[in-house]
Amino acid sequence: MAAPTPAPPTWPIADPTDFPATNRNLKLFIQHIPSGETVDFKALIKDFSDSFESLWNSEAVYGRMDPIETFQGTKRTIKLSWDVVSFDLTEAQTNLEKMDKLTNFLYPTYESVNGGATTITSSPLLKMKFANLITQPGSPGSEVTDGLVGRMDGFSYTPDFDSGVFMDKGSSPKLYPQTITVSCTFYVLHTHKLGWRKNAGDKELTSKEGFPHNMNPGAAAFVGESSTETGKRAAVAKLGADDPGVQKAIDEGIAAFNKKEAAAAAKNPGGK
Repeated sequence: MAAPTPAPPTWPIADPTDFPATNRNLKLFIQHIPSGETVDFKALIKDFSDSFESLWNSEAVYGRMDPIETFQGTKRTIKLSWDVVSFDLTEAQTNLEKMDKLTNFLYPTYESVNGGATTITSSPLLKMKFANLITQPGSPGSEVTDGLVGRMDGFSYTPDFDSGVFMDKGSSPKLYPQTITVSCTFYVLHTHKLGWRKNAGDKELTSKEGFPHNMNPGAAAFVGESSTETGKRAAVAKLGADDPGVQKAIDEGIAAFNKKEAAAAAKNPGGK
């Protein structure tokens, strides 16, 4: 007996990529600072790298085995690529409009002067925000206002024609790629304090809290376990041990874990 033919899907079908974007606000935000205009994309990240390069001036001098090293600065460069995926024609049109808008973000701001000439009034500086990986340190928000200031040297726009395209109706239809891969390099211009500092009367150096990925040592502790033999014993990450609240959380976590292990051993004395 032949298997029954499955029923066709009932429209509308939910777009699975909507949930993390709308419910968790997992989006990549890019803002054109001079105009305040913003574009956002679902965070379908393909590649991501966050590099920090320390720059030194190395000077060799006569009679010295090692060069004199003079520190100049540390620069941060973020490289990422992401897919812009369309569920239907309407979203494909919106995504292509977003790509056009992002393209215009790479151009400066002009102002007309007497005689019809124009002059550049501002460079195309941008802000970028993506969760806690591209963000101002200490900023809990998820909007582009909490993003990093920087510049792009351009971006690549690659439609995946193997995935197909949407088309308008008519004799001269416009094409809207179903999937577009975007790649760019973002050069961060730091607008917050960096490095290690010592305030008057303090004995210790302190660094910028939450830099660069908005982690906050001393404010949380994690107690976890896994199914591996090593994870069957308490796997404790101890952050900010001088904080009594953190230490209490760690102690309570270990106690709960030991109690669970003891109960499991009592049920299976032979360990089989």
